[in-house]
Amino acid sequence: MIYQKLAKIQAAVKGLTKDTKAYSYKYVDGNKCLASIRPLMVEYGLLLMPEVREISTKEVTYKVWNDKAKSLVDKTEVLVTIKMQMTWVDSEDGEMLRQEWAGTGMNDFDKGFGSALTYGERYYLLKFFHIPTDKDDVDFLATTRDAALEQAQDKKGCVFRPLDEESYWKIVRAYVEGRKAKSGNDYRTDYQAITNAGQAEMAKFDHDVENVRLAMSAGAR
Repeated sequence: MIYQKLAKIQAAVKGLTKDTKAYSYKYVDGNKCLASIRPLMVEYGLLLMPEVREISTKEVTYKVWNDKAKSLVDKTEVLVTIKMQMTWVDSEDGEMLRQEWAGTGMNDFDKGFGSALTYGERYYLLKFFHIPTDKDDVDFLATTRDAALEQAQDKKGCVFRPLDEESYWKIVRAYVEGRKAKSGNDYRTDYQAITNAGQAEMAKFDHDVENVRLAMSAGAR
């Protein structure tokens, strides 16, 4: 019965629209996601029990603009990664469905864990029920990355944050393909702006660009 009930919930959820604005992009509010699904869970007698199986933390330091000091200063946050087990329980017959999941969050020292739990649960429900958020996926990289690049151009809101590996290579490929960011700049210029990359970092970027060009040329032959 549990699979039939989950299928009914998926069929009942029409889709969520991005509704909460952060900087220049929108994302689905976690409360709206839960508010749409929870009544259906109650109706069909389903419980969702999240369990944290493993936690890892890493301090990340990056530059932020300080209005009072009129300069860039160091800011340190904690990146928290959790491995989770999500268990659906049918309250009528006790049938269970278990799935492995994960969540990440970066925030102040006392908030990173909560952020990881919040994002982990939100994205699990969105992905499990295949909920469309509009023409773009909720965590579509280009949208959020362009927003961060735009933010880096704002002197008062300037934030230089490290890029994760996947985001870095997507920017390299975008530059190789000659695409422009929303700022109108090429991705090499905006990469340097958002990360405050120095000479060594830009040399590595250019080296990686050439390797991607060679790989794409080889693939085209």
